[in-house]
Amino acid sequence: MSDPRIPLSNCLPTEIEYHNCLEQPFEVLGLYEPHSTGRFYRLPRYLFEDEIINDGVKTNAKHSSGGRVRFATDSPWIVVAAEVAPKGITSHTTLGGASGIDVYVAPRGRVNRTYRVCCFAQSVSPDYPVAYPPDALPEGLVNINYGEHLDPRINPVIQTCYYFAIHDLHDEHEVELNLPNYSTLFQIYVGIQPGSQIFAPRPYTNRCPVLAYGSSIDQGCAASRPGNTWLSHIGRRLDIDTINLGFSGADRGEAALAHFIAEQKISLFVMNYEANIPSIEHLEQTYRPFYEIVRRAQPDLPIILVSMPRYPKVPDRSPQPRIDRNRTNRIIVDTYNYGLSQGDRNLYYIDGSTLYGDSDQDACIVDHIHPNDLGFLRMADRFESVIRQALGLYYN
Repeated sequence: MSDPRIPLSNCLPTEIEYHNCLEQPFEVLGLYEPHSTGRFYRLPRYLFEDEIINDGVKTNAKHSSGGRVRFATDSPWIVVAAEVAPKGITSHTTLGGASGIDVYVAPRGRVNRTYRVCCFAQSVSPDYPVAYPPDALPEGLVNINYGEHLDPRINPVIQTCYYFAIHDLHDEHEVELNLPNYSTLFQIYVGIQPGSQIFAPRPYTNRCPVLAYGSSIDQGCAASRPGNTWLSHIGRRLDIDTINLGFSGADRGEAALAHFIAEQKISLFVMNYEANIPSIEHLEQTYRPFYEIVRRAQPDLPIILVSMPRYPKVPDRSPQPRIDRNRTNRIIVDTYNYGLSQGDRNLYYIDGSTLYGDSDQDACIVDHIHPNDLGFLRMADRFESVIRQALGLYYN
């Protein structure tokens, strides 16, 4: 991050050639048809208009969690220019996780991308003003349309611009930008050295995505940056495309979402829906039907049923009685056993109490609910073994 006392324009090259990331040869993955809609949303318009879908889904679906911009270049540096509306910081989120764009780089044609830097938009304040070079931003990166369900008084739009030098010995690079977990992204451009080129990225080894549906834990709450969510780890480890349908505080198992998921061309479905149910009765009424909708549409699709990640040693001292997670876990196990009894041989189950490993579990959480970076890493370890088994992807 640049020193806030130094104008960011002083850090930028004097000449920048900008490219719109929604144009070829860039790939934008993990979002719903961004190249045709021009939006960095995770669901189609008809679901925003569905009155049955809860408002939390509609708000969080505008956040770009799990979205990635991928390309290759021979430029020795890149500039990321973006327009974002951050959701804001809470007691269990970070600026980098909420509004950050992190950068992974590999030699061109190689898989082993490594993390380099996280750029993030800072909310405007007298104590920490955002500095960006207005004269260097690409034409059209102003006067955005706020869109539906977004109040500019609550989510002020920030224009931001970041310079990143690729200090590598190789001349051409694969670049992946992980988009913000809790921000609405309106536009994103990549700037390169004039005379350099943008190339199509190396395709994923496994292009058919893993799709995860769940809560804030899946959306990436409390990750220090976008690339540290458990699903992002899985994408890099298995070199596979991913779709993140985690909705903070809003995973209620609506049938319309099940039908949407059932229509997607995916390689595996992770059903991590439990955390934000209003009652045990609600889970009883919706969990098995959700599974059945997806299974009927895709009889051979591997499905992983997961109970809520939790740290079992923490006593519940809340003044109000909470949902009995042993009972909710029983509902999930019963659905798993039901599927097996119906001959489903592509069905798997993960007990959420095992997701943080068997030691130092208290180091994996920030508030007894949301995992930190270590927690996400351990979740990825647990998921990876089951996903590899389900997809027949063996360790090298």
